[in-house]
Amino acid sequence: MAVPAEQLNEPQPGTYEYLLYKSEESLAPFHKNSTAQEMEALLQELHKQETARGNIASEAIKTLLKNRKLRLRKMIACIDVENSPRDLKKQFMSNLCDDFGNHINNIIHCLPDPVYVGDLETLKDNLASALFAFRSALDALETIEYEEKTGVRKISTRKAFYKALLEAATCCDKGLSNWDTTLLDQDDANDVVKKEGLAGYVVDTGRKLQEQVAIIENIYYPLLSIGSKLLQERELEDFEGQLRQPILKTLLNIAAQKMPDDKDSRECIITSAIHTYICDKDEIIRSLRLAKFALNLSLNRYRLIKPPGRVQRKDLDQDRIDCYTSLKAALQKLKEKQ
Repeated sequence: MAVPAEQLNEPQPGTYEYLLYKSEESLAPFHKNSTAQEMEALLQELHKQETARGNIASEAIKTLLKNRKLRLRKMIACIDVENSPRDLKKQFMSNLCDDFGNHINNIIHCLPDPVYVGDLETLKDNLASALFAFRSALDALETIEYEEKTGVRKISTRKAFYKALLEAATCCDKGLSNWDTTLLDQDDANDVVKKEGLAGYVVDTGRKLQEQVAIIENIYYPLLSIGSKLLQERELEDFEGQLRQPILKTLLNIAAQKMPDDKDSRECIITSAIHTYICDKDEIIRSLRLAKFALNLSLNRYRLIKPPGRVQRKDLDQDRIDCYTSLKAALQKLKEKQ
């Protein structure tokens, strides 16, 4: 099981928790409590200095945006991969909301020129929607905490929390797509597939996708043909853990890669086993997130129904149906070119 995010004694370097709690220097040239007004003033000045020299963009702003884009990806991985959503706590979500609002959303809204990103206005809308969804998730967690104190626990509150997380992750994904820069030297070399390495990349990535399909099927078919058997808590935890790692971790990493876009490269991709995933990755990842949330609802039911021995098959049946229906949708897309 994942360690609850607010209980991590020493966040691992490279993770979002480490950036959030241990690495304020990653916020440079700003600091944790920088205001939007301070950000706007400095960004305007940095841009003005560069344009006065005849340059179209500030290297400092490009570096800042590269770091913020990486921060956003790590934030998604934290929620999708590194933690079970049922283990996320109110204080952590509050810290995440503040960090996202100030150091991702505000940065984009304070940009002095649209040259720094792709579709700036759409990106602003994506991030504003994501912030609203994160705050809705925090509201749901506050309600869950109150229910825990009063002893009146409702599965509907957990559903509201997961729905908000799904919306937040979806809006962040859209934001990453629209963040695509027109300044190509801003892109991280690790996230760009070179034309000369494309043939090997599509073969290796096709193999990774086949591996994930096999793991998804090992979850899907037991859920589909369970008969009168009761899904046990340990079994559900194993399935949920596999959906996070390796499945979502692998697919999100593939989704982050930027492909070459010349004619020969497009033909190479179109005839490969990864083409369907590249075209339908948003739908596939959404289906897998829905499946993960359905499993978490079943695990919530094990926590909410007391004593646990009273849990019956019918209590988990709708979650099971929702899970394998979502997995089926993902499998159909992933197997179209195989």
